Amino acid sequence: MSIVQMSIFDCDISIQSNDSVFQRLKSLQDGQTIEIQGIQITRDSKFFTVKKTTEFEELFRDIHFCYRFINRNLLNDHQEAERE
Repeated sequence: MSIVQMSIFDCDISIQSNDSVFQRLKSLQDGQTIEIQGIQITRDSKFFTVKKTTEFEELFRDIHFCYRFINRNLLNDHQEAERE
């Protein structure tokens, strides 16, 4: 059995709609790319492509799964920086 820890962002749609990361994702148009703290997000007609240099490259059809993935990676980066 695995346990998935949820963040506050997973629990409240109103928080997502007021969050700057979510708003930037929502405003992305086909063919546009944005970067958030080293994470590059590109949107085409079907997918959000999220990648970070050689660490990962993921495709998401749903903005909420994309948003959750980005937040998880931003949190991991923040926690690693605090340990150093």
